[in-house]
Parts: sequence; C-alpha cells; structure tokens
Amino acid sequence: MDAPHQIRVAGRRASAAPRRGFTLVELMVVLVIIGMLAAVLLPALGAAMDSADTTACANNMKQIGLAVRAYASAWKFMLPPSSCPYAKAAREQWWLNALQPYAGHKLLYRCPSDYTEQARFIDWQNPPDDASTWGQSRWASYLTNGRMDTAFTALDAVRRPAAVVYVCEAPETALGADHVHPERWVSEQDVKNSVAHDRHRGRANYLFLDGHVETLAVEETWKKDVVNLWNPKRAPDWSDIRRY
Repeated sequence: MDAPHQIRVAGRRASAAPRRGFTLVELMVVLVIIGMLAAVLLPALGAAMDSADTTACANNMKQIGLAVRAYASAWKFMLPPSSCPYAKAAREQWWLNALQPYAGHKLLYRCPSDYTEQARFIDWQNPPDDASTWGQSRWASYLTNGRMDTAFTALDAVRRPAAVVYVCEAPETALGADHVHPERWVSEQDVKNSVAHDRHRGRANYLFLDGHVETLAVEETWKKDVVNLWNPKRAPDWSDIRRY
C-alpha cells in the first residue's frame, strides 16, 4: 500500500520543482545573436526602402512624361513652358499647372525622398493668391530643363529626345523655381548645386524628352568636355544632324 502512495508523492514533488531560468551567459549570447541579425538585416531593410522611394519617384516622373506627350500632341508638339518666359500673372501656363488637364489623375510633384516639410510645398490644385509667398515656397521636387524654354520649345525640334534630359530632381534649396539653367554651368559643382544629384543612394532620377526615366549619377548627364545630356546640340551622335 505504501509504494503507490510514494510514487504519487514523488510525482507531485517532481512537477512542483521550479523551472531553471536563463543564465547571464545565455542571455548575453541571445543578445549578441539579435545584434548580429539587426546588423545584417537593417541595412538591407534600409536599402529596400530607398529602392521603393526611388521607384516611386521614377513613377512620378513617368506620369509627368506621359502628360507632357499628351500636352505636346494637343499643342502642335509645343512643350509646356516653365515660369521663365511668363510673369506670375500667367502662372496657369506654367508646366506645373498646364500639365494637369492632360494627366489621368492628380500629378505627384513630390519625391518621397524629399524631406522638405509638406507645408513648404505649393498645392497646385489650389495655389495661393498671395504672390509674395511664392519665392519662399517649394514648387515641386522636380525642375524642367530651362533650355526647352528658348530654342527648343517644340518637341519635334529635338532630333534625339531619348538623349536629352527634360526633368531633374530639385534640391531642397530650390525655392520659388520650377526650372534649372544648364547653360550657366561651367563646372561639375555648378550642376551639383542646381540638381538633387544624390537623393537616391548617390544618384538621382531623370526624365528624358522621349518619356523614359533613368536613375543616374550626375556625372553621367553632365561632365565638362565629356558629356552633356542637357543641351540638344550636344546630345550624342549629333555629328550628322543639322545645327540649330
């Protein structure tokens, strides 16, 4: 009679025994492993987020490019002007306003990697009437090539549109502007001061006149005496094409 009783008691005592917790060494090993995983995964996560922002920005530009083509078709191949040749009173003619009717939906003029406060951007659906505020506002994350406001106002005047930059990314310092002046550049630093050249992991997005978008290092678009994708006269393979 005593043996079963002793077994039950032993069983109760065994089940009631306290569990052994982690030792300090084991906890340190777990923390080290978590740290190693974080060191490996966080850069990859950051790169994935940067890649997503680059793609979103490129898609914004592609939509702008489609609207430009639709605008040009309706206006005998003319390109939408920037604010350069027009006074503020005619702002409805500026490309930021003029393209909207030719887009399938509201054009997105802000790059997700542009960290300027939203309040600093002009809402082109309802632009402010007070012109005094425009000079201290961000008009968009994008700028057009100012050369298209002079000798190359028509799309069919450019013989190699796939080799000419039309829209670039605007730096955070670009206030009260919707275009850039490549004809004033004399050094690589001038370009870097005018364009948000490193917004996407050291590169930037560029919309070309034929509507395609490329993510490039700024030196691939302009390098003194080497390459100039901003001037239609300097586009590659222009040796056999008429001069303007």
